[in-house]
This record gives sequence, C-alpha cells and structure tokens, in this order.
Amino acid sequence: MKPIWGAYLEDYSTIKLIIPTSLNIKKEAIVLRGAGKKYRLVPFKEEVFGEELHLYTHFQGVIYLHIDYQVFLSPTFSYPLSLGKITRIPRFEFETAYDGPLGFEYHPEYTVFRIWAPVAKEVVLVLVHGDTTQDHMKYVGRGVWELKVTGDLDRWGYYYLIRVNQVLEPALDPYGLSASPNFTMNFVIDWEKTYPMQNERPPFSGRYVDAIIYEMHLRDFSLTRFSSLPDERRSFYLETVKPSSRYPNSGISHLQRLGITHVQLLPIFGFGGVDETNQQTGYNWGYNPVS
Repeated sequence: MKPIWGAYLEDYSTIKLIIPTSLNIKKEAIVLRGAGKKYRLVPFKEEVFGEELHLYTHFQGVIYLHIDYQVFLSPTFSYPLSLGKITRIPRFEFETAYDGPLGFEYHPEYTVFRIWAPVAKEVVLVLVHGDTTQDHMKYVGRGVWELKVTGDLDRWGYYYLIRVNQVLEPALDPYGLSASPNFTMNFVIDWEKTYPMQNERPPFSGRYVDAIIYEMHLRDFSLTRFSSLPDERRSFYLETVKPSSRYPNSGISHLQRLGITHVQLLPIFGFGGVDETNQQTGYNWGYNPVS
C-alpha cells in the first residue's frame, strides 16, 4: 500500500505529518501558514512504520476549517493541510452545530442558497438554465455557505462543487426538493405552484401501542397487476394515489380497507445504482442515497 504523505489536522492544535523516514528536515523549522498567519509547529511525538515517519506536532494559534493552510517543512517544500481526526472530536461538533435554514429559499425576485459544509475550503454554486454559470459561495459561519442570486430562478437547475482535501467534487443539495433523472442536479421550485394537500390526517389516538404500521415501496405499489393503469403510467408517485375505476379496492382504497394507521415509505429520496431513464435495466430498494 502506497503511503499517503501529507499533513493532517487531528484537532484544533495538533497536526500529524506523515513523511518518508529518508526525508531530511529540520524539525525545529516546521511552520504552518494560512489566513495571513504563521505558526511554528513543535514536535512532541514520533512513530516509525517502515518507511513512514508519523510526526505529531503542536501549535498555538487559531485555525479556521474553511481556510487553506500549508505546512512548510522547509522554505521550498510544503504539504497542504488536510483533514485528520478533527471531525471526530466534540469541539468540532459543538462549533459547527447548526439548526437554521438550509437548501434554497425561493422568492420571485431572488433566491438564497445555503449548504452546510463545515470542512469545505471552497463551495461553488452551478446554475443550469440553458447556459451554465458558476458563482463562489460565501462562508457565513457554523459550517454554512451562502449565496443570494437575484432574478426569478423558478425551475432553474443547480448543484454544487465542493472542495475538500484539495479535490473539487460535484454534489447535490441534501435539502433539495426536486432533482433530474439520475440526480445530476437539483431544481429550484416555487412552492406556491405545487399541489396543496387536500386531505385531513385520519384520526389516531396518539398512543404508540395503537399504531399499525405497514411499509410500502411506491414503485411496487403502483406496478401491481390489479392496477388499471397503462404500463407507461405505472411506478409514478402521482398515480399511486389516483383511484382506479376498474379496481376500486386497489391503491389507497386498499390501504384504507386494511385498517392500518400509518404507512412508512421505503426511501423516496434520490439514490444511485439504477438508470432512471430506463426502468427495465435495474432495480433498487433505495438505501444508497446520492443526496
């Protein structure tokens, strides 16, 4: 296995270097640079594994997870600071905890995009509407990146490019409300144009012991042989709730006749593993989400 040489942030004051044992460096001259600051790294522990030297260092200063840093082993040789164990310590969870709005906030005059990416060094919003445009998002704290885009973006596509550990990768919005086939992008939607719920919640005592819960897979539920739907209209969410004139006791009516109180849907979010543009090529229960 090839060693992964580099510098890794273990906590807010500790950096581990994984370097070749053959590398001749002055340990007292190792420094951390970033955010306009320079900190001396003081070694306090060494471990040797074959040709690898694991050098643990300590520094005194403030570090920001969304800022790029470089660890200089000499004036001309450096490693970019990558993520180590820092995401597994309580302080990280405390300082990046966030319970505010995420996803998109649509208005006819503008849309605000927010995504929680606490260890990202760069987040780019990609908008798709005929042409494709890219705009850098601003870090606003608590791990949140934000960007306000003026104009009416209803039905515009979007996704993110997120850079972590020096690699810029595309990502969907975990709080997205609509997505393209095979989940290459999300869409901005106007809630005022969506179909409002017209049914009231059925009565329930509220006691857990009174609950009768069935699990349902939407695709299978509408593909049943008792459905009067033509093949091309089956396995769509809307068709699941439409009454059938040929089989009046199918669909939602069937669930009502069962006497159950709750229906748990198998995953309905975006998942990989199948080609959505060709329903006959594969099948998946949905437990490998892509967003």
